[in-house]
Amino acid sequence: MSKILIVEDSPDNMRLFRTLLTLRGHEVVGLAGGDGLLDTLAREQPALVLMDIQLPGKDGFELLGEIRGSDHRTLRVLALTAH
Repeated sequence: MSKILIVEDSPDNMRLFRTLLTLRGHEVVGLAGGDGLLDTLAREQPALVLMDIQLPGKDGFELLGEIRGSDHRTLRVLALTAH
C-alpha cells in the first residue's frame, strides 16, 4: 500500500490516524509539526500528506504553500482540523 505522512501535533490524533491507516496496510510516517516538512517529504517520498490545519508555529495553510512552491507541488494533501 501507500506511504502516508501525517502532520499532526495532537498525540491522540496521531495515534488514531496511525492505527487506522496501518490497519489498512499503509506505511505511516509521523511529523509532530511543520518543522522539517520539506526535508521529510524529500526523504520519505509519501503518496499522500494528511495534515492538521491548526499547528503550532506555521499553520497548515502556510505549510501547504511551501509544498506547492516546492518540487512536491503535485503531492496530494488532505488538510483537516478537529476544531
